[in-house]
Amino acid sequence: NELAGLAHVELTGLYDLKGAVLVNVIGALQTSYGIAIAIIGVLMVLMTGDVRIGLASVIPNLTPIVVALGVMGLFGIPIGVYTLLVGSIALGLAVDDTIHMAHSFVRYERETGDAGEAVRRTLETSGVAILFTSAALVCGFLIFGFAPLSALFHFGIVAASAIAAALLADIFVTPVLFSAVARGRRAARWPAREVPQLEGGMPTV
Repeated sequence: NELAGLAHVELTGLYDLKGAVLVNVIGALQTSYGIAIAIIGVLMVLMTGDVRIGLASVIPNLTPIVVALGVMGLFGIPIGVYTLLVGSIALGLAVDDTIHMAHSFVRYERETGDAGEAVRRTLETSGVAILFTSAALVCGFLIFGFAPLSALFHFGIVAASAIAAALLADIFVTPVLFSAVARGRRAARWPAREVPQLEGGMPTV
């Protein structure tokens, strides 16, 4: 109080610099995530040729980011430059898997006209490939779990969790969403037959 108006206090030093850098990195990543999700939605719509399928495919791609943040909060892993990069890596891998799933489902659904059969064929073809590639990636990132540097250890654990979550979302969530969209579109295209009106207790023909 005695120095009010006579001095200006400003934080300096390494920790203040690290804090400012971290705040700027988090803000930049939030913006980049929003832009990436919007672009992914547009590209998925163009790739599949179906607006509903394209927009529905965005939902599984958000799962690895949410799971990565949940793992960090559950185990008390601090936010750092390494852990912040996990979201971008997981989002790219999840999009790649979802593209294969969406492309296969749209092709089989158009060939068979049956959403359930399209899901079965998609899981038997693209699903198997995604399973093995994701398993290889999870094992690769878990190698960082043996790193003596804590930043690399946290990076490996969070990245492996995010990739595993992306795999589970593409196997269990994506087919359900695609099947629901396809059946809803078919129901809207071929509405159920109306119940005939009753006259004198008898249905009219």
